[in-house]
Amino acid sequence: MLSTWFLPAQMVFSTSLQPWATEEWPEIFATSAVLQPRVFLAFRGCLAITFLGHQLAHLGFYVNLYEWAYGIYLTNWTLLLQTVSECLLFALALQGSRRLSSQNSPSSNSMPKVIPFAVVLWSIVQPMSMVVTLLYFALQNPIWNLRPMRYLAIFPHLVNWILLLLSLLLSRVPFNLSHVGWPMLFAATYVAWSVVHFFLKIGKNEPCEVYPINDCPIYNTFDWHHPQKSVPILFAALTGTLLVSALYSKLVHCRDSCAKSRAQTRALCAASRENGDVELCGG
Repeated sequence: MLSTWFLPAQMVFSTSLQPWATEEWPEIFATSAVLQPRVFLAFRGCLAITFLGHQLAHLGFYVNLYEWAYGIYLTNWTLLLQTVSECLLFALALQGSRRLSSQNSPSSNSMPKVIPFAVVLWSIVQPMSMVVTLLYFALQNPIWNLRPMRYLAIFPHLVNWILLLLSLLLSRVPFNLSHVGWPMLFAATYVAWSVVHFFLKIGKNEPCEVYPINDCPIYNTFDWHHPQKSVPILFAALTGTLLVSALYSKLVHCRDSCAKSRAQTRALCAASRENGDVELCGG
């Protein structure tokens, strides 16, 4: 019974590096099909510093504004995971680059135990960055009636998504349909939290127009006082998360296919030059 239940769970909650082999983890985390290894390492470092700096600035500003209520918002959950993920990816890129430069080391093929955790974080933050952006500009601050935004609000709702998408396209870290359970689980966890928040009357640290302060919903547009409105939004958000995850899986497939095609072209050109046929690759 347990084995029949775990089998479908393993199909969508994978932490594997497929289609790569486990021992190829240095190439996965420390190299890019587009950038040179040192440039890619610098790129990873810049992303880690960018996310860490913005996370600290975001904490410093909004904790002072919202106090304990800072921890109730989806945006803040995802920004924290994104920061941890980018810092971890930089550490793995640094470690992987060292392994690649010392391939004769006896432990060069041993995979760090933190990699499955890095894959889970990567699987969550990539699609969820786009989901948060879509939800914010569709529900909280509709793009057709956009309110002015300070930069510290723009970063976790738009800039981070662009940076993470760039990270996805330049890296080799896998994401496929076997990983889609992680963003769905994260989304379901936040929905469960919103229900707990409602029934325990946690509220916010500032009053709202309609309810007592301990009855205020996390988001006015997702209010469990009105389930007839919240349930359709819930299903749309979960369906959207699944569709975005499938889209990201397709993007990664296209990324890897292009990388494979370029590698084959370079190999063909190298072989042609060795045979003296320089015209095949443009001289």
